[in-house]
Amino acid sequence: MNTHKPLQMFGGSTRPEHISGLAHRLVHNKNTTRTLTRTNPKNQCISGGYQVFLVDSLAKQHTRLPTETPTKRTFSQLLRHIMLGVATICTFEQCLGSVEEKNPNQSGYIVSPHTSSTLVFFSRSNCSLDTTTTLNKSVCIVRKQQKPKHIYLNKYELNDIPEQIVPGIEFERLKIEGSGIVESKAPDTLLLEKVFAAFRMLTVNTLEIVGLRDLPFPETKAFSLGEPAINYNPEPKLLALSNLQCLVIRETATPAILSFFNLLEAINTPIVLKIESGSHIASLRFLDLISLDAVRELWVVNHWGLLQLDCLMLQNGKVTDGLFIKRSLANLKQPPQPQTIAGIIGKKWASLHIPEALFGLLISGNNTTTAKHLQIDIDIGIGIGVDTGIGAGINTKHQPKPKTYPGFHTGKPKSSVEHLVLAPGSSATGSRDPEELKKVLSWVVGSFKDVKTLDIIYIFDPQLYQFVMNTTIDIDGFPDLYRLTMSEEHCQLYSAPGLVYLPASAYTDWANGSLLKSLVQTCPEALAVLTKSTRSLLSPPINPAQDLVCPRCQRVLNTKNTGPSDPEPEQIGVIDAAGHILCQSCLKELLTKRDEAGEAIICPTCHAEVPFSTYMLFVRRDKNSYILDASAYLGKQKPVWLVEG
Repeated sequence: MNTHKPLQMFGGSTRPEHISGLAHRLVHNKNTTRTLTRTNPKNQCISGGYQVFLVDSLAKQHTRLPTETPTKRTFSQLLRHIMLGVATICTFEQCLGSVEEKNPNQSGYIVSPHTSSTLVFFSRSNCSLDTTTTLNKSVCIVRKQQKPKHIYLNKYELNDIPEQIVPGIEFERLKIEGSGIVESKAPDTLLLEKVFAAFRMLTVNTLEIVGLRDLPFPETKAFSLGEPAINYNPEPKLLALSNLQCLVIRETATPAILSFFNLLEAINTPIVLKIESGSHIASLRFLDLISLDAVRELWVVNHWGLLQLDCLMLQNGKVTDGLFIKRSLANLKQPPQPQTIAGIIGKKWASLHIPEALFGLLISGNNTTTAKHLQIDIDIGIGIGVDTGIGAGINTKHQPKPKTYPGFHTGKPKSSVEHLVLAPGSSATGSRDPEELKKVLSWVVGSFKDVKTLDIIYIFDPQLYQFVMNTTIDIDGFPDLYRLTMSEEHCQLYSAPGLVYLPASAYTDWANGSLLKSLVQTCPEALAVLTKSTRSLLSPPINPAQDLVCPRCQRVLNTKNTGPSDPEPEQIGVIDAAGHILCQSCLKELLTKRDEAGEAIICPTCHAEVPFSTYMLFVRRDKNSYILDASAYLGKQKPVWLVEG
């Protein structure tokens, strides 16, 4: 009996009603249906390994042609079967390609009659779009363009821009750069109009508009005062933007920015808007004229000529999450309107980055700000602030005045900030005066609450650990502060009683006292500032264990001294002065239960409550000596200062 098995196509069924419509049309003809089955591997007489059978669909019975050896078949029968099998397979492949072309939205590439002109258009800017080749050997543009692409308008005349660009391309990042000061070409806004008309719908995640050159006389839209106006702001709008997350406009004057937005349909979803590096923007009023319903983040960066901050977008709360004003208010001549100040301080910002002068204006009187992340650009050595007014002392030719930080006086409400960054302003000069650091820290303590991290970046001389260790600073107002970063050094805050956290490989050295001797030799300054109760934890335990076993989980810990080559050594926590320990896993589990359920941490050895808020000190091996690593949290007790060893 012949044991030919049917080819697994269309779900493995050879019944005509189970074959897809496309394949059924290929092989169905009135009362007969041809299906392809794989032949016995030993029988290779039929081209491609297929043999053709006839099925009588009227009788609903499969009648197989007699199996014949090649020697018994006539040449015409053999040739007919070969040609039929080859033709059927080729036709099937062509139809699959036809399906892909008719349904480009379901594939990773786009089939379009405008492919060639689109590729030529981008090639003028030395930009290559990602392409692929289909089954029928045609070149198609890949739908998702993951790499940044660009269009340089100075490479084009109006006739170089096609009437239509392939629709449906999805750009991750697209930059459109203007022609700068080239006056012989058409204005960039006219070129941009035709580019947008060719796109019609632009799908892009981040769009950059750089250096657009508008008409010299935007009021009359003409090249000279005597020429007639040019209408380049058509209705309806030429371009709709889809999937836009971030819009960056750089080195572009206000008229060109307005011309750009006049070509767009309204953007109805909040985006990140960055207005960067433009010396010709004097006011933010133009933001009220553009077609944006809301802005998730507003960035105003490097606008030295900015004279006015007021705009309805800030006053009405249309900036929802973040406001970044960097190096842009040095020449601010008048304070913002009360409505603008109220719009800024009336929000709980996710991120707020402003200059010191503006911060002083915001918190004048009893006003406060609320932000998860707040960065203030301050000017050390330059006497500015609310007491001197906007712009006073900005000029570096002025004699430095005694520094007065804004809003710092007894009884004033504090601003709520989780992560506070103090960075150098536009006129800041590095300070080596330890008293200036003390003044800054006192100002921070008196002006802010809820601070968890404090970063002071490149303002003070980094070699300040002597001052830090010998200065007592009242930071009781920061019970949650756990990290202070100063320039490139990390100053950590520790409390007593604390918890020593060290590698299991250090247990033997700790138990016999050599760990403390090593610390005295490698970082005596750090040990000098630890309180007596904390320092006692570094002393050998009262009753050192012979075998290091976690008393909670009974797991034997590895005390093999692997040295600095071990990237993640096993850790143990010394939880009291008696030297009782817990493994890292158990300690973290107990800390989690304490934080989530308020459960007290009980020592499994002596059953006493462990009086610490979280692990305080981390000891690691570095270059064959133990040093104190800056990885700690501040507890509720009186803090002391510690500098990374």
